[in-house]
Amino acid sequence: MTVLFDFDGTLVDVSNKYYSVYSGFVKEHSGLAISLEDFWRAKREGATEQVMLNASGLKSELSETFRGYVKANIEKLSSLKYDTLFPGVPALLSSISACHECFLISARRLPEHLSVQLEWLGLSKLFKGVVTPKLFSEDLLSSSETPKSYALMNFTFSHPALIIGDSGMDILTGKRMGIHTCAVTTGIRCEQVLKSYSPDYLFDSILAVPEILEQISH
Repeated sequence: MTVLFDFDGTLVDVSNKYYSVYSGFVKEHSGLAISLEDFWRAKREGATEQVMLNASGLKSELSETFRGYVKANIEKLSSLKYDTLFPGVPALLSSISACHECFLISARRLPEHLSVQLEWLGLSKLFKGVVTPKLFSEDLLSSSETPKSYALMNFTFSHPALIIGDSGMDILTGKRMGIHTCAVTTGIRCEQVLKSYSPDYLFDSILAVPEILEQISH
């Protein structure tokens, strides 16, 4: 079986990274950052940039500037050092990769930095390959495609297959590709938001994956 793992929020905790970038922007614009807990809860519930900025004492007009700031900083190596593996991930991947073909699929725009991070975390040898939209032309994306589904259209993998992720994009990607979908509530979207995308499976931990694979296999 092919198992497609999302990275951010699925295998690694990205809350501190996102908060670091957010608080850096707020500080530069003389605002007052909300707490990490309040920030992450709001982000997981799908709060807009305007809401985040207003809560920080900044004007909504800075929303576009904020999006640009996040895009420019979120994948810097200095930011990636804030990411930490969820408990049990290395052992889980080692076990699954011994029986299944494991691939990492990411919407990262700097795959070279992702490769460095995988080395840092000791995960680089646990995946058969890494798929990112950077390898393909995003100019050809249609309204029915996500960056990840477009990447997979140009990538050969065996069926049955399962995609595991923490966002609506991951679930929509799996549905677009006609494969099994699993959402985990450890990342950028909360359970309520993820349920609205109707994933085949929904768990609060990546450690539930072996159970899912067993169900699919039978």
